[in-house]
Amino acid sequence: MPMHPSTTTQLLWCVEGSATLITHDRLVPLSAGDLLIAPQGSYVQGTATVLPMACPIDAAQPRRLRLGVQWNSFMVYEFSRQRIGGRGLSPELSNLVRATTYQPVMPTSTEARTVARQLRRHPASQKSLLRFAEQVGVSSRTLQRQFLKETGLIFSEWRAAQRVHAAIALLEQRLPVAQVSKRVGFQAASSLNRAFQRHTGFTPAAFAVHAGVGKKQAPAPSVPQSTMFARARTDVVMWIYAGTATVTTPGYCRFVAQGDTVTIPAGTDTRLDVAAGSVALALSLEQAEGPITLEQIARNAWEAPMEALSEAELAAARQSLQPQLG
Repeated sequence: MPMHPSTTTQLLWCVEGSATLITHDRLVPLSAGDLLIAPQGSYVQGTATVLPMACPIDAAQPRRLRLGVQWNSFMVYEFSRQRIGGRGLSPELSNLVRATTYQPVMPTSTEARTVARQLRRHPASQKSLLRFAEQVGVSSRTLQRQFLKETGLIFSEWRAAQRVHAAIALLEQRLPVAQVSKRVGFQAASSLNRAFQRHTGFTPAAFAVHAGVGKKQAPAPSVPQSTMFARARTDVVMWIYAGTATVTTPGYCRFVAQGDTVTIPAGTDTRLDVAAGSVALALSLEQAEGPITLEQIARNAWEAPMEALSEAELAAARQSLQPQLG
């Protein structure tokens, strides 16, 4: 499935098949159960069904997370949520993506930036703040102030954060936590554990599991219940990809199941309540006229993003439903 180079950093979820992400300097294989953080300018070639999603961060290099196919329902739900106007990522996915790409902000002052670059090259360095300050020709107090003002972290915490960033790359190579802690400059694995959790929200062991580089794979988050309201100006067609849902209008209720389609007419009180563990995908009117597959929806997503439901439309829909819900 050849695609044009992306204009932003994207998340790519591989449902089935195999493909290759092509960047300016590397090729990254992609197979079912992989989540890829794809930098701007990259593109995919292959026979896979790949779902593109917005990414909350900019990434200079691609990162692959081997989550496993057990994440498929949740990732299709996440794709669907973004297609109908959901902002950002679900917390479970956002936390994992941010941890995988974590790196402390670089300071801007000449002296602090010089020190930061050295620590990026040699995170295990034990050189003190005073020694670094002498090297760049300022007082230790000035250097400390530069780091705090420009990065939000004091020098020692910035160095710990940079070591965490280096540890992430080593954990992705499946190295033991004790070995990783020594290689990045921590005196004990417990020190790495504490710093890693402060800066990513995960322990190193938990990160390895969630990133798919540990001995076990993390269980997928549960798919929550969701509701789709009518829009003000456009009819919406929803396809039940998995599970069940309920279509409700004043005085009428109908149950639908996997494979069914539902039209939600514009400007009405109709809503679709999708059961927990179930997933519904929005279609264009043209897509709804022919055979429907996830592969076709994925292809269309690269070319025609859905129009988001505006806050005004959402507020109006909720207001109109209040008597029925009360």
